Amino acid sequence: MVDQNYQQKLEHHRQNIDSINAGLKRLLEQRMEEVLAIGRLKAGNGKPVYDPERERQIYEELSKDTSLPEWYIKSVFKPIIEGAKKMESEQKQEVR
Repeated sequence: MVDQNYQQKLEHHRQNIDSINAGLKRLLEQRMEEVLAIGRLKAGNGKPVYDPERERQIYEELSKDTSLPEWYIKSVFKPIIEGAKKMESEQKQEVR
């Protein structure tokens, strides 16, 4: 049988995670708006979507001042960055 205190604490932490997830989703939406704005700038100036130096800078900056291991940072942000490049590419094709 599960302790009632355990269930309450578990539910409390899960509610906190749900709230954090909602905040992350809003931030990802804001990030995507900026990505698309950058994509329009790049397309208008004949620049490529992928900028390996910028990607390196992003990972470097994210790895500073955190208790999170570098592998974790990369595992979370790699799909975000890949998704951003895909959105930029799709937008660039629509502009043509």
